[in-house]
Order: sequence, then structure tokens, then C-alpha cells
Amino acid sequence: MEAYVGAEAMLARYTEAGGTVNAADQESALAAVILEAGTPGTVGARIVEETICYLGAAIGGLVNLLNPERVILGGWAGLLLGETYLDAIREAARGHALRHPFATTSIELCTLGPDAVALGAAPLPLELFLRRRLARAGGRTGPAPRDRRTAASGPWTRTRCPITPTGEPSRPYGAFRSSPPSAE
Repeated sequence: MEAYVGAEAMLARYTEAGGTVNAADQESALAAVILEAGTPGTVGARIVEETICYLGAAIGGLVNLLNPERVILGGWAGLLLGETYLDAIREAARGHALRHPFATTSIELCTLGPDAVALGAAPLPLELFLRRRLARAGGRTGPAPRDRRTAASGPWTRTRCPITPTGEPSRPYGAFRSSPPSAE
């Protein structure tokens, strides 16, 4: 779950509610709001409580929908908020989730730091590059990467875009159609 938009929205809500942001960047500003939230009755406390409620509702909905084994809070905003309020986030999620799916799900903080998404995604282009090189050299160790233009086999192809150039919806994304259409 990416939290960049959430941090921006949280800070905007904080300033709308009468709080003042005296920091040069979002990370410092959010840290100041979370620090202020430790004092009951402040604007920061109200905004953090509201954010925990919304985050709990979102996580509870995901647990109900997907029944994941684990939910990891990451990114700089998620780690800042989770370091202090992880138990409150868990309780908020418990209030919005079904009992059985929630009992089988753990909600934890990311242990790889705030850049875990970038670190985890970094090997993907390298792996694709190496697979293509191996396939060209004749040393295939697994299935060759499939080009998007030739991914479909047979007379069926996946529609590319759900919106036509005029902006009107064409058909549900992923719907299959015969190609080419026969002229009768």
C-alpha cells in the first residue's frame, strides 16, 4: 500500500483544520504532526486519529476482499505512522474486517526500510534483460520472455484499451474478441 498520496492528503487536512506546517519537506512535516498527536486535544491528535480510522477501514476492506496472510505497512509515511500507532491501526482494521479473515492476517511494518518497493522492483528489468540474452545465446533456462505483441496465440487476442479514441467505453478491459473480424 503506497502512502505518498495519503501523507499529502493528511498534511492538507491538517492545515485545513487549523494546524501550521513549519517544515521544508513532507517527511519532516508529517513527523511533526505525529509528534504533536502525542498531546491529546491538539489538531495533530485529531488528524492522526482520523487517518488511523481511514487506514483501518481500508486495510479491513482489503482483508475482507483478498484474505491476505500479511499486510505490510511501508514507505516513509507508513513507517512514520506505524512506528507509533501500529496497534491502533490494527484495532481500526479489526473493527472493519470480518472476524475469520482478520484472525488469519497479520499487520506488520516493513523491515526493509522506506525504499523497499524500489529495491524489490529493481531486479525485474535486469532479470528480463538476462533472460533475453540467455535465450539469444541458446542457453535457455526457463521460458523465454514473451513479447506483448505476440503474447496471444491462435485466433484470439486481448483488447488493448477499454476506452476508444473518442473517450467512449468500448468493452470491458480484458474482454476477448476474434481477430481479424470477418467481413460477411
